[in-house]
Amino acid sequence: MQRTALSLFTSGGVGDIAVRQAGFDILVSDEKLEDRHALFAFNFPSTCAITGDIWEQSGRIEFETRQRLRGRPALAVVIRLPFPFPLSAMAKGDLHMVW
Repeated sequence: MQRTALSLFTSGGVGDIAVRQAGFDILVSDEKLEDRHALFAFNFPSTCAITGDIWEQSGRIEFETRQRLRGRPALAVVIRLPFPFPLSAMAKGDLHMVW
């Protein structure tokens, strides 16, 4: 059975391409910015794409995830920061990269 994922802070979905290639079915995504999420929704038409602030949408995210999980074993949660955040934080000196 295919593994399932929830994508938060989705942005345009570039990272989600790798998640899909790794064998995950992305059930629900959330992104605050509509223009970024429109690109995701275009490339992932079967995913429930919820646009808006994660705190304001948390009830809907939970509801849609539970609906789509029915009859499936488990959910692997995929949480990541949008791409521009680390770069802007690094530019301000607020983020230290550890390799």
